[in-house]
Amino acid sequence: MNDIENLMNRLRSSRLKINDLIKNIPDEHIHLPIPNNEEGRNAGRFKTVQEVLYRFIAHEVEHTIHLTKILSALNKDMSEAKMILKELQESRAKLEGIIVTLEDGDLDRKPHSNEWSPRKIIDHLLHTEETFLSDMIIQVIEQKKLMERE
Repeated sequence: MNDIENLMNRLRSSRLKINDLIKNIPDEHIHLPIPNNEEGRNAGRFKTVQEVLYRFIAHEVEHTIHLTKILSALNKDMSEAKMILKELQESRAKLEGIIVTLEDGDLDRKPHSNEWSPRKIIDHLLHTEETFLSDMIIQVIEQKKLMERE
């Protein structure tokens, strides 16, 4: 595993732990006070659970912008394929952000009989990604490599 893959795995693992914590906070607990808020590095900064949760969001946005700025300063331009990869990752993050809020019982529910369920949408996306689209790209690249060898 290379360094990038290791970092990605650490990010995913950390987020899964946070997701498990946050999704189980009932609305009646969102305004609970943070105890021992008078000492330490964050003294007086966060008064409620809600403030801490909003800080999670702001902190990640802040450092995402920070990383973007650093990469720009390093003249780290992306190829078109990498720009597409970035957009795919952002789109998947939005999708996962919706999915993580669901309960198992929601997966097969439909708003109307002619609509798709959340599970069907996800299965469709996975099937398309894992077979159809990936196979087309792999086939074209392999053909190009064969032609270059000849």
